[in-house]
This record gives sequence, structure tokens and C-alpha cells, in this order.
Amino acid sequence: MSLHLYEIKQLYLDSLDDIEDPADFKEILDSIIDEFEDKGIAVISYFKSLEAESKAIKDAEALMKARRTAMDNKVAKLKDYLLTNMIQTGITKIECPLFKVSVRNNPESVSIINEKLIPGKYKITKTVTSIDKKLIKSDGGCPGVELVRGKSLTIK
Repeated sequence: MSLHLYEIKQLYLDSLDDIEDPADFKEILDSIIDEFEDKGIAVISYFKSLEAESKAIKDAEALMKARRTAMDNKVAKLKDYLLTNMIQTGITKIECPLFKVSVRNNPESVSIINEKLIPGKYKITKTVTSIDKKLIKSDGGCPGVELVRGKSLTIK
């Protein structure tokens, strides 16, 4: 019967409490440790497989995004090409059974040429506050924070 990793862990901890004869100590713990390591290797193998599949999906997403971006850019260029030629020819409408295309005037927008010449009443000042976490760590902490050290796996 194959045990789960958490069951092997509990068996190991229980064995530490239950071993009465020190002669049995090494043999019992070695067998539990071997089983734990075997299960750990199986877990690592499984998540390595998942990581590889995840990377393949990420790579495919990047390729699809590049294709979509290229198509979007082509559509934008074709729209601009049509608009430019319709304006130059004075043709403002094209109709067919599938769609209608027309040239229209957009609402006015502001294009900033020289920001220094704009009067102060048209300017908005924004203040942004952020926390300097590096400084807090270098100072060893401060009120309102807790310095936390987590654990992670290293697999080579």
C-alpha cells in the first residue's frame, strides 16, 4: 500500500515517540526516510511535468498574442489606408448589403505641443505615496510592519 506524503510524515513523527529500543531507532527511521524520499521524488517528478506543460502553454499564448497583435496592426493600417483615400478622393460613404462605411468628424481633442506654456490653472498636481520596503528591511523594521521570512524549495 502506498502512503501519502503527509501520512509518511506522521508515521515518522509517531515513530520518534514510539521507539523504545535505541537499536531499532536507526533501522526504523531509515526505512521511513527512504519511503518519504521516494514519495518526494514522485511529487517532484509530477510537478516538473506540470511546469513543462505550463511552459508549453505560456509559449503558445505568446505566439498567439504575437499573431493577434500582427492582425490588429494590419486591421488598423487598412482602416487608416481606407480613411486616407476616402478623404483624398472626397468619397464620404461606401455602402453594400453587408455594411456601411462613412467618414465622420471626431470630437475635438487636446494635443499638447509645449507643456511649459500652459497656464497653471490647467494643470493638476498628483501626490503618490508608496512604502520603501527596502529601507524598512535595512532598518530592521518599523511600527506597523512585521518582517517575515518564508521557506521555499530549491531543486537543482
